[in-house]
Formats: sequence, C-alpha cells, structure tokens
Amino acid sequence: FQRAEAILLDNNQLDEALGMYQEVHKYTESIRLAERTNHPKVAQLKQFYLQWLLSTQQEEKAGELQEMEGDYIRAIELYLRGGMAA
Repeated sequence: FQRAEAILLDNNQLDEALGMYQEVHKYTESIRLAERTNHPKVAQLKQFYLQWLLSTQQEEKAGELQEMEGDYIRAIELYLRGGMAA
C-alpha cells in the first residue's frame, strides 16, 4: 500500500490515495495521510471512521479514537459500552 500511495502522490492524486485506503477499511492510514498533507477534510474522515466503528460495534476502538482526540469523557463512555472494565 505504501508504494501505491507514493505513486499516487507523485502523480498529484491525493484523493485517490485516500480512497484506496478507505476501500479496504484502512481508515487510520487514510487519516494519517490526510493529516500529513493537511487535507481539508481530515475532520470529516475522522467522523466517518468513528461512525463506521460504531456501526460495526467496535466501541473499544472508537474509544481509542476519541481518547487520541482528547475527548476523554466520550472515550470512557465508549470503553464502558464496549465492555472494558471500569
């Protein structure tokens, strides 16, 4: 994937590189790339990823995402919903 990303970026195809990661559910890589390139839709990508995690019942992973964003209250709620011990 990194090689494909490099080729796409060399050809000024950032959105295609982001889409490549999203198609195979590698949202963290898509967000990493968006942040690294200061893409204007970073917040939108993060929100989509959070919703995807919740819709696929991955509350613990969603909690980690919220924790990394500094939303500790929401992170704790998600951890508890996901079954992590208090």
